[in-house]
Amino acid sequence: MQKLAIGCLYFLSLTAWAEPISRVDRDLGEQRCDVVVVRPDPAHPIGNTEDRRLFIEADNSELERESEQSHYIGNVELHYKRTYLEADRIDHLSQQNRINATGNVYISKPGFRATSDHLQMDTQSEQAQLDQAEYRLLKKYARGHAEKIRIIDDNYSVYDQISYTTCKPGSDAWLIEADELQIDENIGLGRAYHATFYVQNLPVLYTPYISFPIDDRRMSGFLSPTIGGSDATGSDNSLSYYLNLAPNYDLILTPRHMEKRGLMLGSEFRYLSRYRHRGSIKSEYIYDDQGRESDEPIERYALSYRNHWQLSSNWDNNLFYDGISDKTYLDDFENSLFARSTRYLERRADLNYRGAYGNLLVRAQSYQTIDRSIASSSSPYTRLPQLLWTTDQHDRSLGLHYELTAELTHFQHDERIQGQRLILKPSVSLPLRRSYGHLTPKLSINYNDYLLEQLSSDQDRSPSLILPTASLDSGLVFEREIGWFGSKTTQTLEPRLFYLYTPYEEQDETPNFDSAELGFSFANLFRDNRFSGNDRIGDANQLTTALTSRILDAKSGRELLRGSIGQTHYFRDRKVQLSGTVDELRSSSIAAELSASLGAGWRTSLNLQWDPHAEKKELIQNKARLYYRGGNNKLINLSYSYNRDTISTGLGAEDVDLSFHWPLHPHFKIMGGWDYSLYHEESFERFAGFEYGGGCCWVVRTLYREYLQDIESERSSSFMIQIELRGLGMVGNPMLTFLKDNISGFIVPEAQ
Repeated sequence: MQKLAIGCLYFLSLTAWAEPISRVDRDLGEQRCDVVVVRPDPAHPIGNTEDRRLFIEADNSELERESEQSHYIGNVELHYKRTYLEADRIDHLSQQNRINATGNVYISKPGFRATSDHLQMDTQSEQAQLDQAEYRLLKKYARGHAEKIRIIDDNYSVYDQISYTTCKPGSDAWLIEADELQIDENIGLGRAYHATFYVQNLPVLYTPYISFPIDDRRMSGFLSPTIGGSDATGSDNSLSYYLNLAPNYDLILTPRHMEKRGLMLGSEFRYLSRYRHRGSIKSEYIYDDQGRESDEPIERYALSYRNHWQLSSNWDNNLFYDGISDKTYLDDFENSLFARSTRYLERRADLNYRGAYGNLLVRAQSYQTIDRSIASSSSPYTRLPQLLWTTDQHDRSLGLHYELTAELTHFQHDERIQGQRLILKPSVSLPLRRSYGHLTPKLSINYNDYLLEQLSSDQDRSPSLILPTASLDSGLVFEREIGWFGSKTTQTLEPRLFYLYTPYEEQDETPNFDSAELGFSFANLFRDNRFSGNDRIGDANQLTTALTSRILDAKSGRELLRGSIGQTHYFRDRKVQLSGTVDELRSSSIAAELSASLGAGWRTSLNLQWDPHAEKKELIQNKARLYYRGGNNKLINLSYSYNRDTISTGLGAEDVDLSFHWPLHPHFKIMGGWDYSLYHEESFERFAGFEYGGGCCWVVRTLYREYLQDIESERSSSFMIQIELRGLGMVGNPMLTFLKDNISGFIVPEAQ
């Protein structure tokens, strides 16, 4: 497999670039893969289709009055409608409405130009015939040679004994030779008859008929193949076929052969209706997985369904379904529909209403647990259904702000308590905002009511809970003008106080369907509940103090630097806990954030959690990040993370992550990633690759990857190589999708 990859790279590296030297390439400006920009030339403008006058300039001319023939000799230039013509000699036969041009003939029309030994043109229809011609199709920068070209009109032409490629002059990395080629720009299609496909001058395919796109319109055809392999699959090769079934739906079929597992068929069906209805269905299916020993065929599959329907301006519907045949599917099949790190696959149906007075969500939701380390009793609950109403009314009478959350959900689980839950949370606040600060008092009521099933005999079937929450959020903003590396900037100093009070009520009798303890962060210091979900309402009598300072550009207001630090002070113990252990500390950890713009696309951030109660006043969490964002997908991501609480397990305790994508040259790009555990002194994942391409001609991408399923497993590896022949069509790209998922900020180019 590696020899094959090296051979492919060497094969394509033989391409040599040459500067355009032919007359047919004169006046061409920037070449892109979708169009060639033609520099305006006042010497021979395009002309006017309504102007039927014929303009000819030459060194010498002769006129035959009886036959009404004109002969122009030496540096002849002709302008007629939108046609420009050069030749050593032009004969104008006015009675026959014909022009004959010989010797160094050059013709230019919108989107087309060619050189030829001889040309005939009808001046009425502008139809023309060229012999022994070298041509350029400028809309896609296709080029080649033809023994005869017949120009029927501005959008349709026929070529005999033709060569066709989109590579630059001097490079024939790929080439089609055919007895006849028809170019129909009305439908964006080229049709070749008795065609032979060449790669680096070697014939690789003959077909009596082939069609291919000549612009960006979709059409059926083969896509770029992917060649590779991994420890799990062995040699792994796939070739997709794109079916343009209709203007509003299409299908991609991807046969995939894996040496160790057999033949898999992948598909992706996409649709779009005029009723604002769109979606996709992706699937993978293998009838008999040869990697598993069994007397009977072992069928395995993956399915992903997405659907969005905009029913009206207020109503819409979303459907999501992800599923696999078994929990080891993602480990066994690289490049599957889902990320290998996925723990749950979601199935969800949503009906949404958005109105002036509130929003309604009707949801049915379930999960498939695919992480083998998660017991079935710990899997998430199924919601069948969930009804959620939220409203947020601003600036009502006296400046009051009203909010309401109302939810009714039925939770199902095979191994745990299940039942219904009603949530009501009305709140009212009075935001007082000024340029120098803010003051916002707020009062909320939390009401939970349950109707439970699968209980023991001593449990309450219908527990309920009602608790008020009061908060007061206040802050001031001080500003001053300062200099910042020679620029005028504004520095702010923003102290903030947030007081929160919720009385204690014992909640051990109520179930926990969806609550978890929030992670500690600067932003979470200002939440009115230390738990996510709705089953646990944390008791609180606390004051958060924080300070933020920013440096802003005086002209644009852009934030150059921001630093924040905060801590919560407790006036009583926190008795409501998921673990049952009362928290008796008088203050929280200290949270700090720092974010800075370093200029020229560079930015850095730092998040700290410091424990003042520990004997050594140690850090609990620390995450530092440095990243760069530039044009043409220039990306660098570097981060360091530390979490004291996971030292016991070693999972994510102390990691360094690096990823990048960098063009070294317009035709050469490198990319890579590295996830290294300092705690284990082991790389969990690393990948590296490059992209090398000849502009609009071809591009080859390679990627090598090593990874660990977990710290106790053996290292696995995979390799992919993909060769894309530009100008023959491309829809979708698994390698670019991998880069998007693993390099933060990577954007899949639209041209792909």
